[in-house]
Amino acid sequence: MKLLRKKRGLTQDNIAELLGIETNYYATVENGHRNLALPKLIVLCKHYGITLNDLIDLSPQQNDDTQKDIWIQEICVILRKMSVDDIGKIKIALTSLTE
Repeated sequence: MKLLRKKRGLTQDNIAELLGIETNYYATVENGHRNLALPKLIVLCKHYGITLNDLIDLSPQQNDDTQKDIWIQEICVILRKMSVDDIGKIKIALTSLTE
């Protein structure tokens, strides 16, 4: 759900308002600690233009890819705030990890 929301440039507040629930509750749903009732899931699917099956039937590989996409987006936000020198140091460190 987080990736769907972020890909569309929406906040947790936006989705919580759409669903008529508190933002804190929606955050716990995204983190996997709570669930949405079926009517709320249907509203969410209609909003994103996907089926309920698309929303809940993610394979472990899709979940891994989704998490990677989220982390890449978050890392990009952090990198944009850093100096060129610091980014260069990170690039060197990452290169050594992949060799």
